[in-house]
Amino acid sequence: MDKKMNQTLDEKILEQIRPYISDKLGVAPEEVIPEADLQNDLGADSLDMIEVLMEFERKFSCSIPDEEQEQIRTVGDVINVVKRTSALEWVRDGQ
Repeated sequence: MDKKMNQTLDEKILEQIRPYISDKLGVAPEEVIPEADLQNDLGADSLDMIEVLMEFERKFSCSIPDEEQEQIRTVGDVINVVKRTSALEWVRDGQ
């Protein structure tokens, strides 16, 4: 996948996850950027992290392995794991 297509896919996924993270964590949508740390910047606690990841597993038809869940720190990490694990055609094919 070329860099431009990958960036566009990242932006599409971000558009899909931003409203949920913003609402769930009570932060402004513009704070939900790939570099934002879910716990340190956006205030997620461990229960929030579990609920956020469960929602994205449902939304993107994916299964995030426990060992990967433990490594997720930023919004960008969420985007990357969704790209790797999603069963949705538009995500898999980078559309």
